[in-house]
Amino acid sequence: LLIDIPQDSVNGTVGHSVLLPVSYRLQEPFPFPLSIQWHFSNFPNPLTVYTVTNCSVSAEGIPIHCSGNNFIHSEYQGRTVFFPENASLLLQKLQFSDSGVYRVTFKVTQQTRNITLTVSEPHFNHGNADDGMYVTYNTHSTEEVCTSIGDSDKQIPPMGIILCLCTLNLIYYIVTQSSNLAKSVSSSSVVSNCD
Repeated sequence: LLIDIPQDSVNGTVGHSVLLPVSYRLQEPFPFPLSIQWHFSNFPNPLTVYTVTNCSVSAEGIPIHCSGNNFIHSEYQGRTVFFPENASLLLQKLQFSDSGVYRVTFKVTQQTRNITLTVSEPHFNHGNADDGMYVTYNTHSTEEVCTSIGDSDKQIPPMGIILCLCTLNLIYYIVTQSSNLAKSVSSSSVVSNCD
């Protein structure tokens, strides 16, 4: 079993999602069932335990089309998505209390890897720039998910692509609405100054 953690620290934003990226390769004989557990340093129980019961395996040892059983702790129901083909964990609806060290353990071989998550508040910078309004948004977790889409060596969780597209659509909507609001405020100021 070969485990790779491409980033041992990731950043997330309150209210957003972040991917804790992992990949692994299997060597024959394949160790099924394979139990994979995610733990959080500030939480006594596993967040999720996935038992891989079956996988197709590529010639390079990359798991494909895995099936198995997933247990998600009740406090993390609706906030985590586990990807059995690469063992990555998507954390949703981030809170400051989610900051800390996350540990993934492959039980058959007792191999463990750590990823540190730092959660910060959203950064919204509004201001005037010459004729218009500019808006800057901090989207660390989206950039990380979107950046991984172009990396052909790694399997991309389908949810990552969806999150990326949804976030980009939301940013576009906010920017266009802010721009429209700035224009209407600007127009009404000009009219009232002419009276």
